Amino acid sequence: MRALVTGGAKRIGKVIALALADAGYDIVLHYYTSTIDAQKTADEIRSKGVSCDLARVDLADPMAAQFLMSKARPVDVLINNAAVFDTSPTADAMGQLQINSLLPVELARSMSAGSVVINITDVNALQAAANSYSRSKLELHRQTEILAKEFGPEIRVNDVALGAVLSPELPPDGYVHVKKEETPRGKFPTTEEVAAAVLKLVTDSAATGMTVKVE
Repeated sequence: MRALVTGGAKRIGKVIALALADAGYDIVLHYYTSTIDAQKTADEIRSKGVSCDLARVDLADPMAAQFLMSKARPVDVLINNAAVFDTSPTADAMGQLQINSLLPVELARSMSAGSVVINITDVNALQAAANSYSRSKLELHRQTEILAKEFGPEIRVNDVALGAVLSPELPPDGYVHVKKEETPRGKFPTTEEVAAAVLKLVTDSAATGMTVKVE
């Protein structure tokens, strides 16, 4: 079994890729600028006794889906994790929509019968799409439900909606991370909890069109 993780070099994507490797999946690790991190993560994955192929693709390229799938196939599990996060008023709305929503849908449409797609969305986007980032993630959530109905039962499609797991690597102007006391459990969710939610949806043959919140 083989899994493609977009944006898998570091942070949440890395933890998901490592969890899939622990479950016995060979990994295709997508990255673009994080070359050193990708190489280190690939070494960690290979140390678990599975293979790891690196796929360097600029997701802003109009041909990104074709390039990535040409490097990745065959793929049994697709994790659409890569995203652009910019909540500022000057954010590139179309650029975020392309990478955060349209591209994941295009990748999902490249999957074969028997495969699983997991989209990483955002809890806040489900509650109030107040900026271009949130609107792009809300659209991905909506597409999850649409694709699950369209592809079922041959391909399962689910999403994991994240709360305040990590602060942005490059916070946009005006960004304020939610306080721990304001989260539903009074603590921040961990990347390991995210990976566990992803694995549960990957392995549960009855799960499709579902949203699991990790907050």
